[in-house]
Amino acid sequence: MSSENQLSLFDDSSFNQQDLIPTDAKISIPPGTYSTMTELAQHCDRCHRCVLGDTRTHAVVGRGNLKAPIMVVGEAPGQNEDETGLPFVGKSGQLLEKILASVNLSTEQDVYIANINKCLGGYTRIITEEGSKRLNWIVKNQWSGKVLSVDPNGSLVWKQVTGWYRSRLAGRQLYQVFFSDAKSNNKGEVGYIATADHPVLTRRGWIPVEELQDDDLVATGTPAPGSRGLQVLLGSLLGDACISSSGQFLENHSIQQAAYLKLKARVLNGFRPQVKEYLAKSQNGKTYQYLSMGLAKTYYLQDLREEWYANNKKDFPITALEKLDNFGLAIWYMDNGYWRRKSTDGQIRKSIDVEIALGNITPETAQKVVKYFETQGYRTYAVFKSTWRLFFRYGEGIRFLENIAEYIPASMRYKLPEELHSIPFNIEAYQEEAVVTYWKPVIKKLLPPKPDFDVVYCIDVEDTANFVTPAGVVHNCRPPENRVPTTQEITACKPYLLEQIRLVDPKIILLTGATALKSLTGDKRAITKIRGQWLEWEGRLCMPIFHPSYLLRNPSKERGSPKWLMWQDIQAVRAKLDEIRKTT
Repeated sequence: MSSENQLSLFDDSSFNQQDLIPTDAKISIPPGTYSTMTELAQHCDRCHRCVLGDTRTHAVVGRGNLKAPIMVVGEAPGQNEDETGLPFVGKSGQLLEKILASVNLSTEQDVYIANINKCLGGYTRIITEEGSKRLNWIVKNQWSGKVLSVDPNGSLVWKQVTGWYRSRLAGRQLYQVFFSDAKSNNKGEVGYIATADHPVLTRRGWIPVEELQDDDLVATGTPAPGSRGLQVLLGSLLGDACISSSGQFLENHSIQQAAYLKLKARVLNGFRPQVKEYLAKSQNGKTYQYLSMGLAKTYYLQDLREEWYANNKKDFPITALEKLDNFGLAIWYMDNGYWRRKSTDGQIRKSIDVEIALGNITPETAQKVVKYFETQGYRTYAVFKSTWRLFFRYGEGIRFLENIAEYIPASMRYKLPEELHSIPFNIEAYQEEAVVTYWKPVIKKLLPPKPDFDVVYCIDVEDTANFVTPAGVVHNCRPPENRVPTTQEITACKPYLLEQIRLVDPKIILLTGATALKSLTGDKRAITKIRGQWLEWEGRLCMPIFHPSYLLRNPSKERGSPKWLMWQDIQAVRAKLDEIRKTT
């Protein structure tokens, strides 16, 4: 094949750079790229210019009259929009249609809609970096510190409060939400009070309070261990650690094992471990130094106690044994095990004996432990000598130690025979883990109307848009799926919007909310400061208006309220349209 023919294979004249637009945000979309909205929609349907393309159900392009004199620009699709592929079809969309209809405007004739890309009772306590604070105090003082929140991975993170809201209840139903085993505080308060539409984070996603079901697991916003943290907890509880009736985890080690205890604390850092030194006298009257490690009380530890203390006495649940891996076995062995090479008559033997103290468990549990080790391939037997002890049969002990040796740090290598000291220590197993949220079922209770309860509160939280309450993680005032688009997402999607504006060629553009305003015009002013004003952008008249979801959160129609202001704005839009039509 000639070089000319080879080159011709890569010089396909039918190839068009436009075909690559949906694949890469770096590829520009110059004016005039699309001749029809159908062409644009086809690209949007297969667009992956940003990460949203990986998770969406439908691309939400627009709806309404393609030759409309008015274009409404929203910020981003929500769940209803993603499911239907149409903008503003949820409650916000229904309200928008009513607002337009109030001045005889409709999407069939006058309007085309496109996109750029709830409240709690005041006594609800919010977990902050400075301790627990009441929600109404946070709002009234516009406190902008950090609150505990949950990121998309379920990890607990601290995020800043960025907005504060106070609105009239206006007849909305209220629910009290609390965990089934929750105890009231010293003022008789339990859980939180929320409006029926306030979203709560559950295993099946963000669910309005009124739609919570008995089997829904709710994110508590309190820590649960990761995979390695679970092994440390289980191994320690199989040893001498305990959980008090109040949910306080506690274990003790000699001062010689300080380095080992600190490694444990590192893995369990999300539980805010506190390591303290203390002195204790032994039976012979000598004083020894010890270290104790306590973990913060959490819902997870309270439930773990229920599992381990079924009859108010510690016992080994078979479910815990089944969760153990070699890391957890190593923790258990270091806490309660040892080895010896000498026989009872003092003779040195080639084989070694390995023993693990089981403590004051029942005979039935001792046999469960033996059966567990059998499932792991080890032959063992249990003996009662004032307390129960587990012994590995001939040749099994050394194999057991070989399998767990990598998890035994230098300070604990005396727990291994010298021939296993060459096995390298796996320090990675003891690294701090991301703190993830624990999940629990909640109870909701519809409250009767309270004449003195007419104001509800909420806050906005940066990035994650949620915060932790005494009965779970709730969403802030923004609808759950309508988070503010990222800069990268706006950059990827804005060229499509510009083409839509060119194709529709509206006389008036209504920008719903600060995100739409900033994304299209670059104006960073707050929507409350600029709404209702006429702006000129690229030779077109624009008016920033409240987003309908903001009006849903503020239902009052009193003079000066958001809904009253919206009525003034939409009348001004109608008047401006009539004026334009008279002069053209």
